[in-house]
Amino acid sequence: MGNEHSNKKQGSGSLKKNLSRKIKPEDVKKIKSLTNGKDVLTKVEVFELWSMEIKDSLINFYLKYYFPDKTEKIDLSTFISLYYELDGSNIDRKVEILLCFIGSYGDLINYVQALLNSCLFIYQSRDDKELWSSLNIDSDKGSLIVYANYLCMGDCNNEITFDSLQKWLSTTHEIAYLHKYVLSHMFGFNTSQRIIPTPVYNPSFTMSILDYSHIMFLNLNLMPEFQKQWRLLFSSQFQGESFTRLMACAINQGPLLVLVKDDKSNIFGAYASTNLTLCPKFYGDQNSFLFTLKPDMKVFNSSGFNENFIYLNSNQQTLPNGLGFGGQFEYWGLWIDSEYGQGECNKTCSTFKDYQMLSHDKHFKIMHIELWGVGIPPPTAEEKGERSVLDADPTASALLELAGKTKHSAGLREPDIELEN
Repeated sequence: MGNEHSNKKQGSGSLKKNLSRKIKPEDVKKIKSLTNGKDVLTKVEVFELWSMEIKDSLINFYLKYYFPDKTEKIDLSTFISLYYELDGSNIDRKVEILLCFIGSYGDLINYVQALLNSCLFIYQSRDDKELWSSLNIDSDKGSLIVYANYLCMGDCNNEITFDSLQKWLSTTHEIAYLHKYVLSHMFGFNTSQRIIPTPVYNPSFTMSILDYSHIMFLNLNLMPEFQKQWRLLFSSQFQGESFTRLMACAINQGPLLVLVKDDKSNIFGAYASTNLTLCPKFYGDQNSFLFTLKPDMKVFNSSGFNENFIYLNSNQQTLPNGLGFGGQFEYWGLWIDSEYGQGECNKTCSTFKDYQMLSHDKHFKIMHIELWGVGIPPPTAEEKGERSVLDADPTASALLELAGKTKHSAGLREPDIELEN
């Protein structure tokens, strides 16, 4: 297919003549209000229009599309074509636009960095940004570069062609999400998408090992219904170094993220896509995955080879006691031992595709653990009018007693926090 396309930059003039979808009258009205009624825009006017909305570095990329060669002015159809095509479903048209300002792998890296920076810039206007700030979350430039490199790795190399960009867009689902988020903001269109979720946590918690790039990376790997809200269920710094307490905070909380920082400052973890329960066997589904955040960002999805996604057990004589993800007994993708502070990752794990050892060393010391519940927690047995799981499972009940909690399943939702609808 690549032989049928020229890499020559077509510019906005030729592309806008045949938009892949018709411009809606209501969109024209919205755009006119954005441009203060102007039907024609200069380069300076476009720059000033967006200078307070997104980062200058991203604006400069889009100006290359709008004003190729000696183009001095553009009409409204050309102006809106960027939104209609990059947020559309026609990948070929997206590639044609990207080729207007991406000619090398370096351009691609810089473009994705500008896109990510603009996402964070937009996020700063949100009311809930202070909630993350209270956890000392920051925008680490090095981490953002690592994330951009992750998004650009794979099929693209130093030679940017129509085919390479087409394959990149087809296999990197995050780019469409980032485009929609940024472009909707630029053009004044509403979107329900969330790059950064709203955090819910006990006010006594004042730190997290995450930064904004980590949060974006993880959130865009979750299903949409889990992207709006995260709940900090456990932090070893504030709730103590106790595996029993960790379990009590994790059980029956719905899907959650497990974050580990080891003694070499690597940060990695697992996503449990199903409810955590005590069980002598593996359970879970193919939506679970392993990941690394530092020093590199990578995600390892289900390989389909087996279904050994999650294992959680305690106080057993003949079975492993701890929390495990992937692999098999004694050969885990990630293992957190019930003897708090000890962890293990193996060099291979058939449960997850293209797996690489998460930790620096096979056996590692745990310096910090966080559990984040994603989305709204599932209803308790009492809320569903059923028998409490704690009454049915004496072991789970005993764990709560050891953790210092009352024998009510609602107590599993510690810390006591108000949830967003």
